[in-house]
Amino acid sequence: MDAKFFIEKLQLTQKVENGHLKAFYPNCVKISKAYTQTKEDRSLFSTAFYLLERPYLNPLHKINGYEIWQYQNGADLNLYTLSPGGEKKCVVLGKNKELFHIVPSGFWQCAEINEENYENFSLIFHFNAPSFHIDDHVKGKYEELVRLFPSHVDFIKKFQWKD
Repeated sequence: MDAKFFIEKLQLTQKVENGHLKAFYPNCVKISKAYTQTKEDRSLFSTAFYLLERPYLNPLHKINGYEIWQYQNGADLNLYTLSPGGEKKCVVLGKNKELFHIVPSGFWQCAEINEENYENFSLIFHFNAPSFHIDDHVKGKYEELVRLFPSHVDFIKKFQWKD
């Protein structure tokens, strides 16, 4: 099975954060905007399939909420996080690696396909709590991130947004 199989089978849309995505909002339980610190009440959680193809990178971003990355198929994926205090961490998600990782709210995150793999894609299942909304998505701006994390300039440059 290749990337095209999953794109068609899961009806993934193209080019969201340099990958393919299909979001689901199955949860009807709402939580208050006062609790989520958002503009409106939200579903308790949302889910999505995300497929990243080589040579693209998932650029630095953060969201208002917790995000679980769960490996599904394809190449191993290097998932990087950068804490508000500047601690950088890499978790490898894959068949014989970690199967999932929780990114805490407010942490910067990005990903790339592990270079040791022959496969050209990685399929991930995302679980967001509270539910994802585009207003919560913050793209990492190079100048701001370098000011906040001067010891990670090369890392920030590699994973910056290429708009």
